[in-house]
Amino acid sequence: MAKNQAITRNLAEAQETTVHNFVPEPDNLIFSLYTEDMPNLASIVTQYFDGATIYSARGIWRGTSEASAVVEIIAPSTARQQVIALAKHIKAANHQTAIMVDERPARMRIL
Repeated sequence: MAKNQAITRNLAEAQETTVHNFVPEPDNLIFSLYTEDMPNLASIVTQYFDGATIYSARGIWRGTSEASAVVEIIAPSTARQQVIALAKHIKAANHQTAIMVDERPARMRIL
């Protein structure tokens, strides 16, 4: 019986999730770029940043539904000009009149 209890305890310990509080630099931001989707969006983004997340979405502009994308980048506030350059590149590649760029503080935790 003691052997089964030890196995059960070890299994329970292995299943516990360790939470690592990730304290980013105080000036880290989440930049979100809202744009029309395009086949080469990831290749454009990687010209400016090593990492990003791209979400497929559905947008509505002036009553017309369109394939959209949201590009999220976590970077220091000093990368703001790089984000703006990326947004301008995407805007030109998509022949858009505008894209929206949002920024907010990055508060995260790595599990």
